[in-house]
Amino acid sequence: MAVLSGALFFVLLTFPVSAQVRDTVIVTDTSRYVGQFPEGRGVLYSYGNGLYVGEFRNAVPEGKGMHFLPDGSIYAGELSDGKHCGFGRFFSDSGKIFSGEFDDDYANGLDTLWYPDGSVYVGKCVWGRPVSTLSPEYGRMYRGMHVPDYIVSAKPECRKVELTEEQQKFLDGEYRQYKKLIKNDTPPKFRGKDANAFSKWVSSQLQYPESEENDGSVKIVKVRFTVDSDGSVQNAHVLDSPGEAFSEEALRVVNSSPAWAPGVRKGKKVRFSYTLPVVFR
Repeated sequence: MAVLSGALFFVLLTFPVSAQVRDTVIVTDTSRYVGQFPEGRGVLYSYGNGLYVGEFRNAVPEGKGMHFLPDGSIYAGELSDGKHCGFGRFFSDSGKIFSGEFDDDYANGLDTLWYPDGSVYVGKCVWGRPVSTLSPEYGRMYRGMHVPDYIVSAKPECRKVELTEEQQKFLDGEYRQYKKLIKNDTPPKFRGKDANAFSKWVSSQLQYPESEENDGSVKIVKVRFTVDSDGSVQNAHVLDSPGEAFSEEALRVVNSSPAWAPGVRKGKKVRFSYTLPVVFR
């Protein structure tokens, strides 16, 4: 997804460096690019998305660069079509640090994740999170004194590029706007309550599969689903299950969910994803 959108306005600042590369300003209704065009180094001021510094193609981040996000997080690494894609490091405003493979703006692939409490996960990540502990692709979690020295010493430091006064002023404004927008952020609500209420509702609707013998042991189906911006439950799918009959029943109930009150982020209704353990007793 390209960062730039809307009508483009080109202003040539200097004589062309070559037949293909010029120093250019490109302004849209949501951004301002200053740099070489169509390829080269530049800076993108993206309202709502922060500041990009690095390599560009057609005024869209492409190659190596740094992305300063409105919430204070920083990504340093490879970008493609305006997204974090390739090898990179993400320094979250929450204190988490990801290092490894990125795709579609998230840690997707083999990554190392340092937590603020000192614990470290090494292994497969999907959409910015370690895969399920039940997955065969789950890596390894190190805690406390069990974190190997070589992993401790490999923890990356954020080395920011030196920003101009104008760039820092832009970021400060983005941060203030971000804080204002998230002031009223709310997760989706099920019948006026949180996701725990949905878990209880699911349990009340479950029927033990007739084709399966109830031996008294607990059976758990792990289901991932999305509450869409209109409050509907979408894209429910099974991550782990003891059997097909249990999977079908878990999906039947989750997909029959009444509408939720959608989540709100930055003043807009957005989609939220959940992972729910559906328990059969």
